[in-house]
Amino acid sequence: MPGPKEASTDSMNHYLKPLVDELLEMYIGVEMTDSQNRKIVVRAALMCVACDIPAARKTSGFTGHMSTCACHKCQRQFTTIKKTSKLDYSGFKYSNWVRRTKTMNLEHAVSWANALNNTERTRLEKENGTRWSELHRLSYFDPVRFTVIDPMHNLYLGTAKRMIQIWRECNYINEKNQLTMQELANGIVVPCGYARITKKIADGFSFMKADEWKSWCVIYSPFVLKHVLPAKNLENWILFVDACRLLTKPSINDKEIDEAHSKLQLFCTRFQTLYGKSAVTPNMHLHLHLGECVHDFGPIYAFWLFSFERYNGGFESTMMKRFLEITYIGSFIQSFVNHLPQFAIDFLHRISNSQDQLAALHPSSTASTFSLSDFVEYSLNPRHSALGCEPLPPSVFPIKLDQRITMCKGHYECLLEFYRHAYGSHDLFDHYSNCESNQIFVNNRIEKMKRISLLGQEYSSGSYFRAYYLENNNKYVTPFFQVILVCPLLQTRVYNIKYQSNGFLFYREICYEPP
Repeated sequence: MPGPKEASTDSMNHYLKPLVDELLEMYIGVEMTDSQNRKIVVRAALMCVACDIPAARKTSGFTGHMSTCACHKCQRQFTTIKKTSKLDYSGFKYSNWVRRTKTMNLEHAVSWANALNNTERTRLEKENGTRWSELHRLSYFDPVRFTVIDPMHNLYLGTAKRMIQIWRECNYINEKNQLTMQELANGIVVPCGYARITKKIADGFSFMKADEWKSWCVIYSPFVLKHVLPAKNLENWILFVDACRLLTKPSINDKEIDEAHSKLQLFCTRFQTLYGKSAVTPNMHLHLHLGECVHDFGPIYAFWLFSFERYNGGFESTMMKRFLEITYIGSFIQSFVNHLPQFAIDFLHRISNSQDQLAALHPSSTASTFSLSDFVEYSLNPRHSALGCEPLPPSVFPIKLDQRITMCKGHYECLLEFYRHAYGSHDLFDHYSNCESNQIFVNNRIEKMKRISLLGQEYSSGSYFRAYYLENNNKYVTPFFQVILVCPLLQTRVYNIKYQSNGFLFYREICYEPP
């Protein structure tokens, strides 16, 4: 939507109208032709509205969180706290809350639209918390049920962030213990997929992003706050953490939804006792409606706004990464050439428009394309010796390299000798200075990268891997878990992992053919 300011209240409808016009047409069905020129009818429907609270209320025709009807899910009327202008969001007897219905909400929206003047509309907004939205024209759409509560804003940018402010006001957290908390946090090994918090705790939790608040909540805080909060306050916070861990699971069942709901209800009730009514926020009321959204739309990964928010401020780079992924899709398709009939390979190339890109990437041969079956075989059977020139998917390599360096002569000689000994051949791997165009060689050029992404897993400095060693009798292979200290890539796409064990420094690589 154009700026410089966001749309106010019902003026959002001017932007929604053309969208709803198309949705009405798509619901009936639009005739199209597929890739084989067969006529098909395509239909579409609006699944849900997922936004932060202000945007969701404007889009679906509800009043904001400062209204006496501050919830779009139930009919609770919120009064002001005595001698203040703050609304009282306390009270968490969920079983007593009366749900809004689609029929009732539509009646209130039509009444608002038919009001003769703004004074009448203001009165209706105060009574019902409803305005007219163009989405009401979609007969199948239920604004009450289909307007979801975004867990990212509700849990992490909402309550998790608010709790830090409250603990500061109570002097539980101050500049002195923030430094201690940061030292403890730096010693925590963070699982792949979670953001690390390297210095922001010490800086007073400044400029924390949503994924950092998530990491703080479910990973860091239970350990870091152990000697910071009083026991009863920490116990109450752990209820919230446990509920977040349940809700953020990739899959969740009805029992776990109910358990998360119960923990959030107990957290909110005890929060009210510990910090008072005036500290209760509208997000805490909405916590108890989260379970309804999960029942309707599945795990919160299906509708939370993490993926959408990543486009903010990084749209160009995101589009470029996506463009590169599409560009290299031909290599992935070609890796199945020995496992799928040729007509299937041709069909996949045709629908992905990847044949041209594949020819450009591999003009002379497709022998160096990534093979998923071989990759799995090598990972499952460590005794199955790889040749040393097996390629990895192009998506492994980041767009920007961190540093280009040359291996020192001493390290290179040790590495070359290791390869010749490991493969039992002095002819297979040659010195880089003597290599020919068609020969596998160990390169001395290194391209350093902070992290690599391989088949959905991200590896970086600090990642764990399993290395195999021959025992003294040279008969048994024993696995040991090691930590990657440096993870560089050679220019010839050689994976060079340096690790340390028992005081000795090792290099281990998977070599590629030279370009």
